Amino acid sequence: MVDLPRYTESYVDLENKTRVFHRCWFPDKYNALVVGVHGFVEHGGRYVSLGETLSHLNYAFCIHDLRGHGKTASDNDRGFIHEFEDFLNDLYYYIKYIKESYRGNKTFLFGHSMGGLITVYYAGYTKKLIDGIITSGAAVYLGRIPLAQKILLTTLSRIYPRKRIKLPIKAEDLTNINDVNSNYVRDSLVIKDPTVRLIVELYNASLKVWRYVNNIHVPALIMHGKKDRVVPPQASIMLYEKIPSTDKKLVLFENSKHELINDLEKEKVIEEITSWLSRHT
Repeated sequence: MVDLPRYTESYVDLENKTRVFHRCWFPDKYNALVVGVHGFVEHGGRYVSLGETLSHLNYAFCIHDLRGHGKTASDNDRGFIHEFEDFLNDLYYYIKYIKESYRGNKTFLFGHSMGGLITVYYAGYTKKLIDGIITSGAAVYLGRIPLAQKILLTTLSRIYPRKRIKLPIKAEDLTNINDVNSNYVRDSLVIKDPTVRLIVELYNASLKVWRYVNNIHVPALIMHGKKDRVVPPQASIMLYEKIPSTDKKLVLFENSKHELINDLEKEKVIEEITSWLSRHT
């Protein structure tokens, strides 16, 4: 009989007065703690499979619904953020809470898409409480938008920050698997109408993050799907080239789109993650 890892989910009041919903998987014995950071408009519930897989391989995994997302969000703040750096502040206090609540081990961040941007930004700007980073399709470069569109969005963000617009992501661009894409569309916790402020803050953060990448010296595993149409693979290539860490690895998956852990090569992705973790714990 296989011992199942302990699973918990609850609301947590962080030291910065933010209340977040989180999920954790803790085997009786684990080699390291992995803190997940989910992507734009989604939530931690979409990482249950990753949490279960890592925990069965003796890695603890915890993830909270970001401010304005999932079960953390109030009706008024759904898809809204005052400023992107609020994500970093919450993440610091969430990691601190987890490390104080459970026995100390090496701690690694795993961030997907916007969560990858948060992870990179955190590693370069905040730099505390972590021993390495893993990114999947990190949104550190989103391309240039036309000046007129940028001015319009920026103006709306200032005057009507909570104005909602249609989700600018096509489900078919997430993975090659129709069921995964359909479940994303049906998921009631996936925000289909984010606020203009969140979109503007995300885009601005993808520009600001490059001021801090030179501060990243922790080990880094950078992954991206070659068929990603949401965040260009060039984003991860640029990140790999720019960070000064002497312990860094770039892996591009030939047949994957944006969501590496949910796509055709997910077993290879998990193997890459766990192999990298085993070398750093």
